[in-house]
Amino acid sequence: MTWQQREGRHADGQRWTLQEPRYGVVDSPQGALPNDTVLKPRIGPPVFGVGLLDAVPASALQAIRDAQPPDVRGELGGRFGWQGDAASLVDQTAIAFAREMGLTSQLMSADDCTQDQPDCLEALQADSPELPEELFHAVNTFQFLLAAPARASIDPAADAAGDALFQRVGCAACHVPRLPVPRDSGDIRIDPYTDLLLHDLGEGLADRTVAGEPVPSRWRTAPLWGLAHALQAGPVGLMHDGRASSIEQAILWHDGQARSSRDSFMTLDAAERQLLLRWIGTL
Repeated sequence: MTWQQREGRHADGQRWTLQEPRYGVVDSPQGALPNDTVLKPRIGPPVFGVGLLDAVPASALQAIRDAQPPDVRGELGGRFGWQGDAASLVDQTAIAFAREMGLTSQLMSADDCTQDQPDCLEALQADSPELPEELFHAVNTFQFLLAAPARASIDPAADAAGDALFQRVGCAACHVPRLPVPRDSGDIRIDPYTDLLLHDLGEGLADRTVAGEPVPSRWRTAPLWGLAHALQAGPVGLMHDGRASSIEQAILWHDGQARSSRDSFMTLDAAERQLLLRWIGTL
């Protein structure tokens, strides 16, 4: 991995710096990879609150999409995974077991060996899934019941001011503050700050091939709840590959359909920027 530096200024002249990671593969066991091989570096996403996100009705997400301005309108896809690769929490769990740990399950009965991995292809395959059904069910149940961390305390006036800036800059168009979850006694409202839709965030965040060519891609809006908990735990790595070490850097990486919001953030004066950043850090 190598780093390329990006520099710029906010409208008030304050400088900012971003570190852009570039990835390569050396000493591949299969020899040189084809130039069109896509590299997809990822960090593990949080798993708290995912049971609630799984329960949000598809009709609610469709309504959010319909209400979004055309230039930021997202696409419906899976609601889990950095790029919406999994339609449900059960799917995401099965994919993670198979691709990250090499464990087959009833939902994924084969691993992801490629034709260039003969040892993997020739390995003995058990007649039954490697993952016992009871364990798979237990892992899913744990995730379904794992609550999101409580929000950090904040003065009501500061909360209102930060929320107003969040709305004004345009962040709330995709990081939707509240979503409905059906319950027998009626819908409840959760506050994950996501629309669970896929958006084009520009070439700067796109995956690249071994040859360095960007690959057009869309990203699921990352939920912001639990951010205060992550910040309290120590240094953070935000975005899909951890390239952003602060909330401000994460915002500045937004482009494509999020460019107007990023540009609006950059036009705020220093006091407004800090107020908004502190507010996001309480979510």
